[in-house]
Amino acid sequence: MKLRILGCCGSSYPGQQSPAFLIDDNVLVDAGTVSAALNGEEQALIEAVLITHPHLDHVKGLAGLVENLLINGSNRSIHVYGMAAVLDILKKHLFNGLIWPDFGVIPNEAAPIIRWEPLEPCTSRMVCGYSVFPIPVSHSVPASGFLISSQSSRLLFTGDTGPTHLLWRYATELSMLVVEVSFPNSLEELALRSGHLTPHLLETELAKLPDTPRRIVVMHLKSIYRRQIIAELASLAQHRIEVMEDGTVYQL
Repeated sequence: MKLRILGCCGSSYPGQQSPAFLIDDNVLVDAGTVSAALNGEEQALIEAVLITHPHLDHVKGLAGLVENLLINGSNRSIHVYGMAAVLDILKKHLFNGLIWPDFGVIPNEAAPIIRWEPLEPCTSRMVCGYSVFPIPVSHSVPASGFLISSQSSRLLFTGDTGPTHLLWRYATELSMLVVEVSFPNSLEELALRSGHLTPHLLETELAKLPDTPRRIVVMHLKSIYRRQIIAELASLAQHRIEVMEDGTVYQL
């Protein structure tokens, strides 16, 4: 499994891209920056998009992606997966014909650019040859993490989350854990109120793991606190933690 980081930042500044993670060129996890990070040929390879939650920084690139697929004449649908509550928010508040065209009926209802694919929580679904297992997490809107498995790899994305419980029950034999940390320890109250983690809160969460992942990689750092968060993560001696960078490619 190849994981390409199109964007992993928790705030918007020049040169820092919103979350979007590409698996083996054809499966996208979140879509914050996909249409700005990939050329037309690369965008045309994407068959499925997994959406953790409907916040703008995780979905805004989807608007450009589906428009580009229509304009480029690909003549095929892209399948957008997420919990039903997540997809309902996208259809009602983004792809509603007002903020952005309703690509669930364009160019026509029989062959739309977007095919919405609701996922049942904690129920596996095969997506492009991968087992995708959505797990609800604790955020300020409906949200899930995704356990994505192939024959040889198990990759767990937390998406945006505060302290949570159900997710960790399934965090076994992981090739990689991709977990968010948005704020420094001094802003723990803000993190809890908004459904995010700090290094200290991450330490508490990692203690819930049934076993240690091969790699733990942190994403979604708020840019102005990046150095502070990295320094605080370095103090977590019990785990070797990597900080994700835009443009990195991992082989799992």
